[in-house]
Amino acid sequence: MTVQFSKIPAQLRIPGVFIETDPSKASRTDDPGRILLVGQMLAAGAAVAGVPVPVVSVADAKAQFGVGSMLAAMMDEVRLADPFGLIWALPLADAGGGVQATGTISVTGAPTAPGVLSLYIAGVLVPVAFAGTETLTTAAAAIVAAINANLDLPVTATNNVGVVTLLANHKGTLGNDIDVRYNWLGNAGGEALPTGYVGAIVAMGGVVAGTTDPNITTGMAALGDQSFDFIVMPYTDATNMNAAKDAMNDTTGRWAFNRMVWGHVFTAKRGTVSALTTFGLTRNDPHTTVLGFNLSPLPVWRWVAGQIAAAAVVLRNDPARPVQGIEVPGLLAAPLGSSGRFSQSERQTLLFSGISTFTSAADGTVRIERLISTYQLNATGQIDEAWLSVEKTFTLMAVHRRLRAAVTANFPRAKLANDGTRAAAVNGVVTPQIARAFVIAAMRDMEDAGLLDNVDAIVDQVICERDGTNPDRLNVLFPPPIIGQLRIFAVLSQFHVLN
Repeated sequence: MTVQFSKIPAQLRIPGVFIETDPSKASRTDDPGRILLVGQMLAAGAAVAGVPVPVVSVADAKAQFGVGSMLAAMMDEVRLADPFGLIWALPLADAGGGVQATGTISVTGAPTAPGVLSLYIAGVLVPVAFAGTETLTTAAAAIVAAINANLDLPVTATNNVGVVTLLANHKGTLGNDIDVRYNWLGNAGGEALPTGYVGAIVAMGGVVAGTTDPNITTGMAALGDQSFDFIVMPYTDATNMNAAKDAMNDTTGRWAFNRMVWGHVFTAKRGTVSALTTFGLTRNDPHTTVLGFNLSPLPVWRWVAGQIAAAAVVLRNDPARPVQGIEVPGLLAAPLGSSGRFSQSERQTLLFSGISTFTSAADGTVRIERLISTYQLNATGQIDEAWLSVEKTFTLMAVHRRLRAAVTANFPRAKLANDGTRAAAVNGVVTPQIARAFVIAAMRDMEDAGLLDNVDAIVDQVICERDGTNPDRLNVLFPPPIIGQLRIFAVLSQFHVLN
């Protein structure tokens, strides 16, 4: 094998030491695993709607997308679980024809003794101190002042003779998902209504329903070929779910052969087991995951951002290790004993309906149970688990990136010859046999890295052949045996009683 130079000429006559630098063997193959947050911004934000931008901190998110914006809240949730990940955002403006959701708190009983009202909005405590001398109007005014003092809340408030009106910061249906309640911690947490206080809550969307979410289609196209492994969005309407499917598909989307940027879309949906099952059975996309939950006071955009940030930390380090059992900091589970704490049998149903699941401990700690795609049926309508587990998708992404990087690093500007040619001994010449040996060696390296399983069992399936019509093309059959995950440890205990 001879040494091949790209820049030092063979006809050089000047004496001396000449060093040509070639970084190809030092290249890294691992993608940084960027998270892309897709959500709405406020007009006060400095960012340009529809243009993806990096976000370095919560303060940066507030400056770019507005204090109290959906995206600022998503960034806050992400940083609780993923303090060092590379985060980008795709800010969306409210839909032009959209409507902001509204709800009310009607104060019909003024407090008669000093106390603190524990009001929760979107899972955030808004304490309202009463002196016990308020009228209906001044009690409502105190609630309004407390709400508007917290600029990070997703609502603003006004008072009209004892009726507090809450207005969502953004237009769209997600404003209907903003939870408003009293005493989340209950008596056990020392929370109770102040003496004499009476205030009926009409849920957000119950007075005026929020309508018309922004469309992600143009924004997804603006991503170009920048890689984003974790695309996090809060929308589950059919228009946006279909737009995500189109953006990710393997024909013209991010999984297409001529783009190869890959990635996966994650979203969340609130609902009963029945509603989530019905929804999940309408979807069939290998590159989209839906997180099902119910009765948590947190809005859907915080729920999905928190779970995927926690999963991203694990999958970046090792895409083949299961994410089951990973704790998600900052999420508030449904109350203990409520229907929002899905039972084991209910979660089994959800996992057979394209809906991902989580578990909640007695202390409210939320842990990921299983992340799956919505893909359930193949092209003939038969049950197919090929794209079921998210870990397999991310492992496949890692395998493809490693193979692509290895080929480009080892065969830059290579020549292609037939097997048996004497030129095969010259550096820079590749034959099908050389390529096949290289692919198998690369697969064994990936087996050593814990990405593939028992490569030797399938090496006979690796095919490398020169194209029959294009002599400059090498066709390769690459059958990577993706490693599995230990999820179930089933034991048959056949006990014995000995005399």
